[in-house]
Parts: sequence; C-alpha cells; structure tokens
Amino acid sequence: GLDLDAFDLIVTLSRQSTLFLPVLKHPERHMKTPITDPMSATGSPEKVYAAFVEGRDTIREIVARIVAEHV
Repeated sequence: GLDLDAFDLIVTLSRQSTLFLPVLKHPERHMKTPITDPMSATGSPEKVYAAFVEGRDTIREIVARIVAEHV
C-alpha cells in the first residue's frame, strides 16, 4: 500500500475522502479543504460548465496558498 506518512502534506477535497484516510502519524500534515463537487452540478450546460470552472479555480487557490505558505 501507499505510505501516506511519507508525504509532507495530504490534501483532501471532500468530507468523504477524509472518512477513508487512515490515521496519520502526523495529523497536522492533513489539510482538509472540502469543495463543492462539480460532478453534482445540474442545470443548463452553461451552469454545469460554470461549476467545473469554479472547482478548478478553487483548487488553483488552494494550491497557490499551499505554495505561498511553504516556500
């Protein structure tokens, strides 16, 4: 299996993924950042597209924050 404790940081994007994460030796390395899942978007194609754009932008902001905090 994958040794998650070998990673500097574990980022989860949903509450569900957190439920399946094993207990880490260093829980402070787990960054919980739940976002709205664009796969659940409904409505017109434009609204669904907008949900994916929002998800992408949110992930971009999360990554930028992580980089800024760890550089």
